[in-house]
Amino acid sequence: MFTHRICDFKSLPFGIRSKFGETTSVVQSRSNGTEKVAWRELDSTLQSELWNAFNGCLQPAIDAKKMGVVLFQFQQDFFASDENRFHLLDCRKHLNSNCKMAVEFRSKTWLIEPELSNTIHFLKQNQIALVGIDEPGLVPIVLKSTTDFMYIRVHRRTGAHRLLSEVELNSWAERLKSLEHEGVIYMMWNTNHENQSILNSQHLTKKIENLVFNWKQEIESKPGTINQMFAKKSKEKSEVEKPKEIPPGKEEEIPPLAKEEVKSPPTTPKKRPASEVSEQTNKKKKVEKVDPKQKGIESFFGKKG
Repeated sequence: MFTHRICDFKSLPFGIRSKFGETTSVVQSRSNGTEKVAWRELDSTLQSELWNAFNGCLQPAIDAKKMGVVLFQFQQDFFASDENRFHLLDCRKHLNSNCKMAVEFRSKTWLIEPELSNTIHFLKQNQIALVGIDEPGLVPIVLKSTTDFMYIRVHRRTGAHRLLSEVELNSWAERLKSLEHEGVIYMMWNTNHENQSILNSQHLTKKIENLVFNWKQEIESKPGTINQMFAKKSKEKSEVEKPKEIPPGKEEEIPPLAKEEVKSPPTTPKKRPASEVSEQTNKKKKVEKVDPKQKGIESFFGKKG
């Protein structure tokens, strides 16, 4: 909703829905039976409640020092205007000050001159990152640094084939190498089909290996991560399974049984005399014969005598 999109009423937190009260007129019923809510139709109190709920969800990541970037994606109907610039300032004002903010404009009105210069200046003033978008036919690729970090999103191509061509990969490699930016660059792959996002990332990484941040090493070095937990368990297991090395010259101190396990020959059971076996067999065959009717009476009334 913060990006001026209409959302399902049921997707709002329960505590927020219960506070609508008499303002439920802002809920629009659709032909399919769903109820929708528009951000602009909420009063300032409900808007503040939504921001508080959103920031509350981010707080655990902030406390754990694992908060990255909050991305705001504005669709093609969000044109460059003073009204929409004011809304961006309102988002920056209400978003937790410990969170970095990035905006993705899918309307080219923000990204072509003469408006582009105004966009860059405005974002720099307010410490908001401009997301560089690669989606053919939508907007031009604009890579401008407006904060201490940059954010790039490569969007889907068409159909099931979303792997970047060799020409596209080389173009991206040249763009990244020529950037005059010393901070972090987040590059996100949205070429979602099967494992093609991963393949695109791997192919580009081979072309810019000296620029790639080793995030796996960074994660493993920090306490409390899942990777570190599995690495510790794997190390403990290997230490248990690994045989102890015997120092040179100490072999004679090791008892013979420790060097080689001595297996005793299997023992054979003793054979009993045939008469003894026959006698026990006959004992097993001696079963007291009881009249079934008598047995039933005894079990009901108790045994006579």
